[in-house]
Amino acid sequence: QFRHSFARMMVYHDEGNTDSARGFLLSWQTGNEMQLLRLAVDPLHQNKGIGSQLMEALLKESQELLTLEVRESNKKALKFYEKFGFQKVATRQHYYSDGENAILMETCTQF
Repeated sequence: QFRHSFARMMVYHDEGNTDSARGFLLSWQTGNEMQLLRLAVDPLHQNKGIGSQLMEALLKESQELLTLEVRESNKKALKFYEKFGFQKVATRQHYYSDGENAILMETCTQF
């Protein structure tokens, strides 16, 4: 996922300390659509705004449409993405290897 020319990675470090990452996100940009593939924050550093800062940076980079899939059971993530304007647009049945459904979400970043 990282080796493609359309892959983008953002890493959050503590100011002045690039040796340890506190969070990251991975996305793919194809044309005017960007897909968020991964967003993670170190559990010891959650609820400090790191995920929000990464998401805000991604939204600024996005050309028009930003999409993602999230586990149907991940209520915390669903609420987080809704805070940034994402809306549920579809359910992907049995998307994950354990059979759980994925919720497809999207937001338009250019109006």
